[in-house]
Amino acid sequence: MIDYFVEVIFKNISVNKIGNILKELTLDGERIKNYYSSIDLPIIDWCNNKNIEQTFVNNKEFGLFINTSETKDESLIKPGFGISIYNNKDSINLELSFSYIDLENKYPKKIKVNLMNFTKYISQKYGVEEFYCGIEPAEDKDTQLFSYKSSGSYKIDD
Repeated sequence: MIDYFVEVIFKNISVNKIGNILKELTLDGERIKNYYSSIDLPIIDWCNNKNIEQTFVNNKEFGLFINTSETKDESLIKPGFGISIYNNKDSINLELSFSYIDLENKYPKKIKVNLMNFTKYISQKYGVEEFYCGIEPAEDKDTQLFSYKSSGSYKIDD
């Protein structure tokens, strides 16, 4: 079976929300296998949302890349996944990349509904209005599962 990446994108995240989002996605840093940045950053305290937020306030243009491990707890997404955060002057965008095979192993025939529930949960909890989900790149309408505007036409669970 050929593997490909399923991507969820959250756009224009408020700086005062990014810390709590990352804390939740990484279980206060416990899921982080490794991370790196496009610039030199001080050590990040993943349990402290204010410390995470200050990283984004103090550094206006950079990318932060996090690899997570699988979790067995009650978190929203159990397989390991990649997180990319781009801080571009006035906006913060967050991208999550999942292996299709990992998702299929955890959620057979229910990938789209699980990703939609997860994405809506994050969107509503943290006030992120613009989101996309699909085969990378998620913003491509031909491979889009759904977005904040509509359900996409691409079928993943068939």
